[in-house]
Amino acid sequence: MTQFIKDILVDEIEDNVRVDVFVANVLPDFSRNRIKTWIKQGKLRVNGISSDPDLRLHPGDIITINASLEHSSSNIKAQEISLNIVAKDDDFIVINKPVGLVVHPGAGNPDGTLQNALLALDKHLINLPRSGIVHRIDKNTSGLMVIARNIKSYQYFIEQISNRHVTRVYNAIVTGVPISGGQIDKAIGRHARDRTKMQVRQDGKEAITNFIVLNKYKFHSLLELRLETGRTHQIRVHLNSLGYPIMGDRVYGGKPKFPKGVSEKLRLMIETFNRQALHAKKLAFKHPRKDEIVSFEIDLPQDMKNLIELITDEDNYIA
Repeated sequence: MTQFIKDILVDEIEDNVRVDVFVANVLPDFSRNRIKTWIKQGKLRVNGISSDPDLRLHPGDIITINASLEHSSSNIKAQEISLNIVAKDDDFIVINKPVGLVVHPGAGNPDGTLQNALLALDKHLINLPRSGIVHRIDKNTSGLMVIARNIKSYQYFIEQISNRHVTRVYNAIVTGVPISGGQIDKAIGRHARDRTKMQVRQDGKEAITNFIVLNKYKFHSLLELRLETGRTHQIRVHLNSLGYPIMGDRVYGGKPKFPKGVSEKLRLMIETFNRQALHAKKLAFKHPRKDEIVSFEIDLPQDMKNLIELITDEDNYIA
């Protein structure tokens, strides 16, 4: 068991919000059900007093959490799986996750995941919740992730991500050509009918994505995106809501779309590009123990480079 201890001050913006909703937004890595359990067990108090999940908060209220976190790694086996380690020290590991690697074991993926690999890489991670994983990226998204190596850095990164102090920058290749960049501020929640998907919905959790257009091609674009929040499938849902689905994203973008007069070569590439063209290219944060910002950046993977090469080539557009 590991103790999770945190104090949260309610500001004026959050007046009259339910305590369980507020904490779920501040600490998105913990489910609302877990937060409700903490409240009912007296492990989450408001102004030092036990409360109910539907208690309404007011500016100046202080929420205190003192809860035990079970070591979810204890029943997960270590597996020797090659990882691309970008950097590591006593407090964290930064990896470049490849396409196809699932982050956590779950239905359909009982092993062979990043968590299995981390337990083989560092046996001490068994003592941390989620083996030190403090955020995740989708199975078919590539790119940078940070993993905590001790409980202090684990709590540190959870707090930094919750407070939006971790810089996360992505590249995406999308269908369509936006006129310019901007901010997407649309709440996201579980899909009303398909519970494996997310959707933009008024009663969802706050979700903010900033983006700029790096390159415009004939029918596609290369975007750079910065996350302010970290909701499940956030970038994919947000871009699709604007009418610019990520290439290869069959879940949110549907069947591949082919520009008029496209060459057979490009048609085949679009048709067989079987993952969302989304890559976590940059990660930056203040070091857990040093007064310095550390930053990591990696290039696009080869499959996205190949795709850009084809959509850039005018010879691939016959008409």
